Amino acid sequence: MEISWTNLFGKYDRELRQVAYCLRKQFYSMQRLGHSATFGDVEGELVYMLIREIQPEVVFEISPHAGWSTNYILASLTANSKGTLHSFEILSEIKGVPTEQVIRSNQWHQWDQKRLVVHIGDARQAVFDVNGPVNFLLLDSCHEDWFAKWYIETVFPRVSGPVIIQDIAFMDELEPSSEARYVWAWADRERIQLTLLGSIEASLEQTGLRSGYAERRALRCNSVMFELPPLQRRGLPIFADSPEMWVEQAQSAIKRGDYATGDRFLNQTTSYLLHTPTRVNRHRLFLHAGKLYNQMGETGEAQRCFQRALGVVLQADVQQRIKGMAELAGLYVTHSKWRLAMQTCALILFEPGARLNLIKKVLSLLKVPLKVLKIK
Repeated sequence: MEISWTNLFGKYDRELRQVAYCLRKQFYSMQRLGHSATFGDVEGELVYMLIREIQPEVVFEISPHAGWSTNYILASLTANSKGTLHSFEILSEIKGVPTEQVIRSNQWHQWDQKRLVVHIGDARQAVFDVNGPVNFLLLDSCHEDWFAKWYIETVFPRVSGPVIIQDIAFMDELEPSSEARYVWAWADRERIQLTLLGSIEASLEQTGLRSGYAERRALRCNSVMFELPPLQRRGLPIFADSPEMWVEQAQSAIKRGDYATGDRFLNQTTSYLLHTPTRVNRHRLFLHAGKLYNQMGETGEAQRCFQRALGVVLQADVQQRIKGMAELAGLYVTHSKWRLAMQTCALILFEPGARLNLIKKVLSLLKVPLKVLKIK
């Protein structure tokens, strides 16, 4: 599947700006309701453009949950004035509300919901409710190998067009799930031409093509894309270097007393993290770098890394911020960073949802069973 993303962004620029603007509003609406939105901005834009280009008649989306990714698909089908989206979700309710009602209420009002069919139940049975070929498939479901085996054997033979699977691989590493390992081994065995959407995302950052787009959910791409039936047979893509790898190299260098090399790898890590705001677990990488700087006696740089970890968490969305602050407070106490621990605890006072997480973290550090205090 040879695609010029530069040309597509030029072709659909005006549409993408409008979609991004509308979905920023929709994102905050979903957030107020406590609904998760874990489909990244670039991934959504790529899905939108692909569907606009190939003009599919039948689109399958397996596991839309609350319907965030559904917005991009439905927006493109609406613009095409053709095609039907079949969304398969196993949950019958989300927060006590029927799932189909949740999904539909989370769609931007301008999309044509007559093109959306929601199937509630196990996708392993529900997909047989729809006959014929599938022209586009988006998968973001169970991350176990048995499920990957099922969709490879059952759904893939029906697909004639692009497939996008989330949570398989970033541009520099494989996701740590049995699904990711199974899909990767299958693609290797069948010589499927996989495209890492993270690599596309990285190349786009150099072009400025997306400048001015409203930010919705800035998550780093971890999806793979390919076409079925495969038009070409190629080997697997090569991963780029990762900050996790640099941190490991720094740790090895410091352990053998080569502080100059350790410092170089840590500087490379922190520079990358500062310029890649969508990087997953940036706060943990900053913390790890800070601990290694400490080992080298670079206490000033270590403190800066610890402070940056807190800054990263504060910039996160509500759910990630609540979880991250409680985690950091416990880690700062563990490493005797008392001032940062106090600052974090003070900030938690303004995040009611974070208080219980902090209590759990402190109790776990003190090895107090949660059941003693009847905390679930």
